[in-house]
Amino acid sequence: MNTRLPYTADKRTKYRRQSGIEKTTETIQDEVDDLVEKEERNDRVRASVSRLINLGPQL
Repeated sequence: MNTRLPYTADKRTKYRRQSGIEKTTETIQDEVDDLVEKEERNDRVRASVSRLINLGPQL
């Protein structure tokens, strides 16, 4: 009888779970990075629109 099998199966399950968590973490980090980039772009657009609105009376 192989007594190492349950330990190996348990270890394999833990590895898969850890791997899944790491992939999820990477996905979340990528999404956060994308959101930060979009927010920075949004801030630039908002500032440009504000400048144009303020220049409106001068045009």
